[in-house]
Amino acid sequence: RQMIACVSPADDSIAETENTLKYANRARNIKNKLVKNIDPHKAQLAALRNQMLKMQQELSELRDGSGKTLVETDQADQISALNTELEPVSYTHLTLPTKRIV
Repeated sequence: RQMIACVSPADDSIAETENTLKYANRARNIKNKLVKNIDPHKAQLAALRNQMLKMQQELSELRDGSGKTLVETDQADQISALNTELEPVSYTHLTLPTKRIV
């Protein structure tokens, strides 16, 4: 950043030269800070869209070819394994006591 200040060595314009130098000094000390104008609602919508896209991508990565998630498939496999283990168990030893009604 540069500024040119025009001053005169003449005695009759000493006041104007002094004011010019003061103005140039004040102008030199001005610091500008750029701030981008962002609508907070648009920023929040953009963040939510990004989050939704990430979650959709994660969900599609978790799905297998059948449309079920891997967690659902894993749980179904566990249930099938437990059912297979329980099939040979005989329930004949679970006889309920009977009462005779006289």
